[in-house]
Amino acid sequence: MRGFGGRTSSLLANYDQSLLVLTLSALAGGDVDRRRCTAVPWRTVDVQDLPSSLRAYVAAGNLALIDAKLRDDVDDGGRWYAGIARWLLRRRTGKAHRALGALGFDLALVSSLPSRARAGVRAPAAELEQLAEPSAALLGAVFAHGARLADAPEREADARRFGEALARAVYGLDALEDHDEDLAHRRFNAAARLAARAGREPAVRSVHAFVQRAAVAARQAAAGLLPADRQRIVGEILLQLVQRADGHRDRLLGVPAQPLARAAEAGICECACEGCEGCSVCEGVCAAGEGGGACVGCCDVCCCWTEQAQLRRQRRRSRSAG
Repeated sequence: MRGFGGRTSSLLANYDQSLLVLTLSALAGGDVDRRRCTAVPWRTVDVQDLPSSLRAYVAAGNLALIDAKLRDDVDDGGRWYAGIARWLLRRRTGKAHRALGALGFDLALVSSLPSRARAGVRAPAAELEQLAEPSAALLGAVFAHGARLADAPEREADARRFGEALARAVYGLDALEDHDEDLAHRRFNAAARLAARAGREPAVRSVHAFVQRAAVAARQAAAGLLPADRQRIVGEILLQLVQRADGHRDRLLGVPAQPLARAAEAGICECACEGCEGCSVCEGVCAAGEGGGACVGCCDVCCCWTEQAQLRRQRRRSRSAG
């Protein structure tokens, strides 16, 4: 990313690009080496090189998605710096679009994102799933095309499902994270839109549950897409995403923040939920068909995210302290 678009573009990478790299490296295969970290030079980390076409795809896709988000901000009349940032990145963005076109990606999906997002905003009764759909469709296509470029067409469906679920989780997290700032500047916010119909607390809890379900669906898709070692890393990243959503939910509801589960606990299931019985998050995902008809990869991550699991951990800590 730094070589393609400068250090700024690499610093702007988010969950989607990090997980895209993990996915494509797993599908492409190759040796894993220990090298010096480019961000924290006194550390060494596991590194796997991507083929040149996939490196260009990730770097160009990152810039194209950044530009689409900035264009959406400009159209909304929101953040004042969005137009300046777009102008500063214009040459790199043009290079990114040309690279994506050469790699066969449908650029119309990127250019139409702001207009499709605005269509959802203009529909007063639009539900959270509908509002998140333009982002989900785009990121699903990014992951699916990446699987094609990695010569893994048999994983394309799982890759698309993973990208779509990840986009929904990030969309919900952004709605919680940006809630107060968006209201202060009169910008659209999905959580605030739901609050106008259902009230603040139900809306915040609904968006938080949406993030949980999307993250579980992403974990389920990863089970059919990635080897066990990459599934573990993906699970830890998704757990961090959900924990951020937990913190913003508590802040918006004015309740004490819950203690965070360590990433190492993500594989420990604390409930007997055979077939996901008794777990509202898992049941919601499986009933919607997002798990592909199976509850694979649900309990080993979801149980650490539920409020019930957090309460059980608190009770254990209280007993230990007593």
